[in-house]
Amino acid sequence: MAEEKKKWKGKDWYVILAEEPFKGKELGEIPATDPKQIPGRTLEIGVDELTGREADAHMKIKFKVERLEDGRGFAKPVGFYLMREYLTRAVRKKTQKVEAIHDLKSQDGLLLHIKTQLVFNRNVYKSLQTSARKKVGEILAQAEKQPFSKFLLDVISGRIQKQIKKECSKIYPVRFAEIAKIELKKAILK
Repeated sequence: MAEEKKKWKGKDWYVILAEEPFKGKELGEIPATDPKQIPGRTLEIGVDELTGREADAHMKIKFKVERLEDGRGFAKPVGFYLMREYLTRAVRKKTQKVEAIHDLKSQDGLLLHIKTQLVFNRNVYKSLQTSARKKVGEILAQAEKQPFSKFLLDVISGRIQKQIKKECSKIYPVRFAEIAKIELKKAILK
């Protein structure tokens, strides 16, 4: 118990606020002995905490603290993922899981690594899987026409996943379509 008190002694707590697209939402607090340690730190927050909807509990967003002003940190989203339990629950016997991975550049110059998971109602031929992956790539290409913050909001709302399910169901009936993970690789210099 005495060691734990020493560990926290002398540390200040800094409130972390979100930037676009969740401008001003409080993400939490981070302890540090020196304010210079805060920029570069990361936090993972459940989307349900940001939106207030329990239905979003299976989604997480990773934030990175960019700067510190007046004792408060400001963080930008740098990643998104679905919880593993949510993804594995969708796969059943006699279904086919197909993953598609795409690297795209958003309108604001960020390199996005996007992993999508589809589950078909039955086992399907490789040619149908290839066609579905190609169709997912065409739909995700809209990420290149908008800033990352807008694309992230579209993913959270489920609009893009619904579009993927609708278009890929024309190839073969889709039981489940989700964007499983989005990572920001780096900003591309213009």
